[in-house]
Amino acid sequence: MGMLRAAWRDTTPDVRALCVTLWLGGVLATAAGLWGDAAGWWDERGFLANLASSAAGGLFGVPFALVVIQYITARQADERERREVRHQASALARDLAADARQLVRVEAYPQAVATLRAALHDARAALQRDAEADAIGRAYGLWQEMVSSRTTTEVLLDRIGANWRTLKEDTRPRLQRIGAEWLDRELVELLDETLTPGLSAGMDLYWMDEVRHAAIELVPRPRQHRDTRAHLRRIDLADEHLRRAERVGRYTDEVWRHQLRQEGVTA
Repeated sequence: MGMLRAAWRDTTPDVRALCVTLWLGGVLATAAGLWGDAAGWWDERGFLANLASSAAGGLFGVPFALVVIQYITARQADERERREVRHQASALARDLAADARQLVRVEAYPQAVATLRAALHDARAALQRDAEADAIGRAYGLWQEMVSSRTTTEVLLDRIGANWRTLKEDTRPRLQRIGAEWLDRELVELLDETLTPGLSAGMDLYWMDEVRHAAIELVPRPRQHRDTRAHLRRIDLADEHLRRAERVGRYTDEVWRHQLRQEGVTA
């Protein structure tokens, strides 16, 4: 009975009106059949009597079948939508986290990133005092080893941005329609703030090539003070790139873990 009440409650007004009309028709057909029995009208009309009784039964049964089948079909459609939405959200969250890890290669975390940041600090100090090229060359080598190239980073950032917009603008309303919990507002704002200005597009520090290929024993001093300032600025940008990439990786990982929790899976 509970399912029938739920099915009737979910039935559209047009279908309800049709059901009531059929039931009234069934009542009239039953009354006519009873009158025919009392009058003996069906006595020599066996086939017609069976046909009439079947029609009367159909007028009662078809509405029930229509309501129940419509209810079951709607529930199946809702369940299918829930699965599709959750699958889409999981795929987007998984891709977000995977792409973010590639900004600074995942095998480098976490000690190697700290080592690279320290190497950049040493290279900055070496530039300021025109010291030996070892510190600069070491920073260059670590950067090339750990950080994705400019082209790869641009592709990753475009993909991260597109997947994040799809998750917020398309998947979020659908998740809310099925009653799923959305991300924490603070996490959404933090990821928005980090992605909006973009990263430094995987700065390859091409300027280090000049130092790396310089004479083995002596470091060519910067020809102009503004060259030194430009080099220092590039090191600052490189450090900021690492910090932003680290934040993007942390926030997208939280998005992925949230989606896993929604599906009852332990990350």
